[in-house]
Amino acid sequence: MKLTNVSIISSAALMRVFGLASSWVYTSVYMYEVLGIPLYLVGIIYTVSGVIAASSQVYGGRLGDRFGYRRIILTTFFLGTFSYGSLFFVTSSGNFPVLVSSLFIIGQTLSSIQRPSSNALLALSSNKPLRSFSFLRVGANIGWGIGPAAGGFVIFFLGYPSIYAMGAIMSLVSGAFVLKLEDRRPEVIEKKSPKLSSLPIAFIIIGVSGMLLFMVQAQESVTLANYASSIRHLYTSELGFIYMANGLSVLAFQGIAYRISSRISLTTSFVIGSLIYSFGYFTMSFDTVLPAFLLSMAFISLGEDFAFPMGNVIVSKLYGDRNTGFYMGVYNAFLSFGRSMGPALGGFALGYLASPYEIWLMVTLPGFLSAVIFYSRFSGTFRKDSLSI
Repeated sequence: MKLTNVSIISSAALMRVFGLASSWVYTSVYMYEVLGIPLYLVGIIYTVSGVIAASSQVYGGRLGDRFGYRRIILTTFFLGTFSYGSLFFVTSSGNFPVLVSSLFIIGQTLSSIQRPSSNALLALSSNKPLRSFSFLRVGANIGWGIGPAAGGFVIFFLGYPSIYAMGAIMSLVSGAFVLKLEDRRPEVIEKKSPKLSSLPIAFIIIGVSGMLLFMVQAQESVTLANYASSIRHLYTSELGFIYMANGLSVLAFQGIAYRISSRISLTTSFVIGSLIYSFGYFTMSFDTVLPAFLLSMAFISLGEDFAFPMGNVIVSKLYGDRNTGFYMGVYNAFLSFGRSMGPALGGFALGYLASPYEIWLMVTLPGFLSAVIFYSRFSGTFRKDSLSI
């Protein structure tokens, strides 16, 4: 049976995210507990990583438009293998905070460069973008569901370096899947990509709303990992179960969320999802034991299913016929900027706020603000039968 681009991209995402999730979550704990880097500096490292990754997505989209999406995806996946392999050798050799931080940033940047090309190729390979991006999320969340749990157990038995070896293997397997991709190009590719200063206001608001929501999404790295392990004293293996619950819950709710989202406006789906998602993270301020964290993660996953695919769907509908990689790159850059600012916000909250309620209120406020901004601008638009602004 011939594999479609949608199934290939989703399968590659499963493998890539498995490797990413098994290491990304625990790297912040490794930096803090093993390398002795203060939490606020860990947050800054993740922020710098996100800022560079965000900027790279704009150029990654342009590279995909110019040289072909398949070529960019394949190149970054194989370079990612070397990045993970380098982290494995460095962490196995001793404590090198600067080198580990630098290699971590390089790895995150490579992962970001390929994302606009993957999204553009996915959008160009299907006439049902909501279904395709939902399918992509299924693949990614299987990886996210089993990656952290596998990483937690591997660390327990083999130590931190082993998670980077696992990441290298998964990156290599992802590249093997990408070899089967059929490249597609948009109908129009302008010789010069549109200037960032000429982006429509509506597009910028979509991007800013996504950026604010992803500031909350980023709390699963520095904030959740260190809050659960250092403040609530959960074991590393228990932390893996929390992240596994996220991936599995997203899978469980995906079908329901897709059926509801396909019957309501995309605006309503994004707003409802953002509110549920942010509220789910805030409820972690009440959690002291593993079952409570798992329940909070169920709320988070439900909100994720409603909100996260919507931005890519809207962008693919509005700009899917011209310079698709560029617009996907700019939108994903907004998300990466949010993901980069989130750890700094979380690191500050953990370092300077004493109350769990204050910590989680501060780090979830951007998500609630995202819902307000998006609803205020797009109420009554992005209906299922019309995407006119």
